Amino acid sequence: MKFFLALILIPSSLWAQRNLTQIPSTNPTDQMASFNVAEGFEISLFASEPMVHKPIQMAWDARGRLWVASSAIYPQIRPGQTQNDQILVLEDTDEDGKADKRTVFYEGLFIPTGIWPQDGGAYVANSTELWFIHDRDQDGKGESHEVLLSGFGTEDTHHILHGIKGGPDGNLYFNQSVYIHSHIETPFGVRRLMGSGIWQFQPQTGRLEVFTLGQINPWGHVFDNWGQSFTTDGAYGEGINYAFPGATYRCLPDQLPRILKGMNPGQPKQCGLEVISGRHFPDEWQGNMITCDFRGHRVNRFSLGDEKSGYRSQQLADLVSSSHGSFRPVDVNMGPDGALYLADWYNPIIQHGEVDFRDPRRDQLHGRIWRITAKNRPLSPRVNFAKLSVDDLFKQLLAPEQSTRYWAKQEIKSRKLPDLKEAIVTLLKTDALSDSLRCEYLWAAQTAGIEDFVWFRSQFWDRAQTAVDGKLRAAIVRTFHQLIRNHGTMVMGINDTSRDAFFLTLCRDPHPRVRLEAVNLLRTVATPRTIEIATTVLAQEMDENLDFALWRSCYEQSSTWLPAFQAGQISFTENSQGLLFALKAANQSNAAALLLDVVEKNQLAPEQLAELMKIIGSTIDQANLNRLFTLALDAKYSPTLRAQALQAMITAQQQRSLIPEQTERLLPLLDDSATANAAIELAGLWKIEAARAKLESLASSSTSSSDISLLSIARLGGPAAEAFLNHHLKPSLSQEKQASTLQAMILLDSAKAAPLTVDFLSKLQAESSASGSLIQAFLSLKEGPAQLTNALTGKKLQLAIASQALQKASASGGDTKDLINAITVAGGLTPITSLTEAEMRTWIEEINKSGNAARGETIYRRLELQCIACHAIGPVGGIVGPNLVSIGSSAPMDYIIDSLLEPAKKIKEGYATAMITTKDGATHTGFLAREDEREIVLRDNAGKMQTIPAAQVSKKEVIPVSLMPAGLTHSLRRDELADLVKFLTELGKDGAYKVQEDGTLRHWQSFQNETQSLALTAWVDGSIELKEVPVIQLLGKPKRKLESAFEMPKDGTVTLAIDAADNARIEFNGQELFLQEGKISQPLKAGRHTLRLLIPEPSNARPRVRLLDATAKPIHE
Repeated sequence: MKFFLALILIPSSLWAQRNLTQIPSTNPTDQMASFNVAEGFEISLFASEPMVHKPIQMAWDARGRLWVASSAIYPQIRPGQTQNDQILVLEDTDEDGKADKRTVFYEGLFIPTGIWPQDGGAYVANSTELWFIHDRDQDGKGESHEVLLSGFGTEDTHHILHGIKGGPDGNLYFNQSVYIHSHIETPFGVRRLMGSGIWQFQPQTGRLEVFTLGQINPWGHVFDNWGQSFTTDGAYGEGINYAFPGATYRCLPDQLPRILKGMNPGQPKQCGLEVISGRHFPDEWQGNMITCDFRGHRVNRFSLGDEKSGYRSQQLADLVSSSHGSFRPVDVNMGPDGALYLADWYNPIIQHGEVDFRDPRRDQLHGRIWRITAKNRPLSPRVNFAKLSVDDLFKQLLAPEQSTRYWAKQEIKSRKLPDLKEAIVTLLKTDALSDSLRCEYLWAAQTAGIEDFVWFRSQFWDRAQTAVDGKLRAAIVRTFHQLIRNHGTMVMGINDTSRDAFFLTLCRDPHPRVRLEAVNLLRTVATPRTIEIATTVLAQEMDENLDFALWRSCYEQSSTWLPAFQAGQISFTENSQGLLFALKAANQSNAAALLLDVVEKNQLAPEQLAELMKIIGSTIDQANLNRLFTLALDAKYSPTLRAQALQAMITAQQQRSLIPEQTERLLPLLDDSATANAAIELAGLWKIEAARAKLESLASSSTSSSDISLLSIARLGGPAAEAFLNHHLKPSLSQEKQASTLQAMILLDSAKAAPLTVDFLSKLQAESSASGSLIQAFLSLKEGPAQLTNALTGKKLQLAIASQALQKASASGGDTKDLINAITVAGGLTPITSLTEAEMRTWIEEINKSGNAARGETIYRRLELQCIACHAIGPVGGIVGPNLVSIGSSAPMDYIIDSLLEPAKKIKEGYATAMITTKDGATHTGFLAREDEREIVLRDNAGKMQTIPAAQVSKKEVIPVSLMPAGLTHSLRRDELADLVKFLTELGKDGAYKVQEDGTLRHWQSFQNETQSLALTAWVDGSIELKEVPVIQLLGKPKRKLESAFEMPKDGTVTLAIDAADNARIEFNGQELFLQEGKISQPLKAGRHTLRLLIPEPSNARPRVRLLDATAKPIHE
């Protein structure tokens, strides 16, 4: 049952949810009774049908009206149906907390997924276009629309242009998702985004630029008080993401070789995002992020804190949770009264890609807006911006409500003040002006369209040099970035020497966030000298964000700076660290010679040299290959470095078929223990006939080189190879050695090897990695499945072997129907069929009556099932299949049952199977992890990465096959399957199977002896079952040894609660510490720290460890 859940969230028969009989009451009162609201808050209904239905996005305007994009057509228009989606405007005219006026602003739209009211009308995302709908008489009804931008993709209706958001800098931001390919003509040229990302749009000029790349389905974007961006992803679980210009996240495939990660790995998919601000909410809520777990019927809360150039995010207790199956919060906004408003899509069924568009239970009538207020606290004052004087508008920039400050800046813009610059200069002269207010003045100027770089520098940057905190300076550099991107460096009004000196000042700023903004700016300038300047940030402390931003600059601009360096135009003087970083990031063939220069000097640490060798192997050209070969042969270099050089040549041969001259010079290295394995592999790849005798000798030995030697003999080929392998394959060999020999025979002649392989498999009693590799070897060959099918005729396989073969065959993606049938017969397996509706109802009744989630978790954790290897539940587990953290709260029981039986009927975005056919006829399947002009990277159903040189690819296609194999439930008894399904249906629901980020250490290392360990995942409740941990001898006594780790972002004291470990020896970084009332507190330096538990036998404890400090974070990998 290996990888049995690889796509459990999404494969489903079209009628899977038609058996959903527990449709919740549509009465809003009944729904409100299901809510659990955080202490000190209350929830009320602001609007429901018929006033509003199917809200997708909402936004408040300057007049305190709520605008709602509504679609009853989603997910697909029916034949003959009128295109009549709407933009609605809701008002609370008597300010009693309930909408009492509804106006249809515009109708006749087609799935509008974004709305932002501003500039005398509204910006609307309407399918493939960005519209501006005019309301010239301001009566709340649009008269006409103007297409501002067109050419956004429409491949998937829940990925189209969506989520419009006004930024404090005066720009508009909106998103598109992974399946969308957009080609937009703008006044400044064509802009393209081939996949997911966030756009930035300047309304005054019509300039459109890509702000960030990636995220599977970005559907939430908000700004903090300093203009920094944070996002959420509706189809990938990493919680809150810190976003900055050029930031790149997971995509399909990844758009760059490197990506960033979110701050809360293991989170459910989240939609919509808001930052709490204003007088109505308590102080401890200010700056918190609120987002919607639409699958789990919850509204999540996160706190943020500064961490070097970026931030850290900590999940807090939910603001709202509900047991109502149709509660689907999709958007969240702070209102003009300081209350928090939720847009409830309201639907018992979610997902249109996996569930029938026409499923009769898909709700297209209802929708609600909910209002959350703090008890016994006054509401925020409403502001009539149109009636305020200019002076009073500037005073509103002091308001604690972020929305008030936003609309004050917009009103200032609308006044078109001729003396705005002078007015701001006067305000900036005020004594003791706060940095936050200076930032608001900066944005007021930017919003109004001022683009005078010299003025911004003199009035803001020069005045900000004394600020201890760099947040204001970071915001100013972001403004510089936009000005230089739009107008070039000429806007700076200084010569090149002064320009470079100024850029150098930015890169040397003491605050890391300023340096991050500087690197992003310099990537825009993209001259050889600015890349050289950018690398000076390496002189100060780096972090993941800075490292990524600098890497992307050097990587993308390598065609500019690398030739200039080779020509002597730039020198990286006194910055060898910067040069090395840039060369590694360039990852180009013309950098290989320069990297070899560095390696030959042999002055770097071993780990740095190893990294360089990997890059050289991927980039080296034929001209420099002989030089690399000479290095590998030179005894003055360490054996480790020479072996790494050989490994780099293996990569060069496999990716680009490069072979050096005089290959027989390799022969002496076959006898060198440090280089032997790599040399043996090269002897086969380079087909060095003179190595045959030595390879045969090594293959016949009991050394670790024997298996590699067998494969190299097969690569040499010919009758001699066949004769040797036939002679070598003896029953007296161990199973592992027989399997290795068969692997070589398959490589040499798969047709002749097929019957021998089946004979071998038929004698095995249990599956192993060796048996799996043999099966996979045939599946990767064009004729391999047919050869294996013929060899299976009349043969018998043990259940475990047949199950393993069935898994691999059904997930391979090729034409394996006949092979699957042959495996089924050989193993005596019972074919799996889909259930009738009556059978499904019987199953559901049985599971509800007798299924046991606790027993189900035990089944889920069986090693032979490999569920944990494939899936995560929260932050820990496998990455092959979807995260199951909220499967129970998002999918009905019949949906889960059906997905176990027929996994390939529907494939979720992010989990489609790619099949790559190479020019030699071999096939490779897996998830498409990354693709560029050099290589394609697949992740197979074991989670391993496989790199295929692009030059060897003849065909690439996406196939309707799940990496979750079909027919996997045969190894479970009926009651066991019932328990397993029960466990899955409880995941994510309030109670024992709800996983939240609470500081629990969930990723452990379980030691097999004093030094060797295996990864161990905690149970859903965070505990460790000691039966899963081997007993080993430590100092002559039987004990169990466990290790986990956590990270301190800065120096401080950490406190851990350690349950059920009273008799254990507890060590921090090797130092023994002692529990006091179940806790340990210890001052620690910033960085990674290790916790070790040594538990004596016998023990029936279930230890659980939890960090009690929000600043310390568990390491889950």
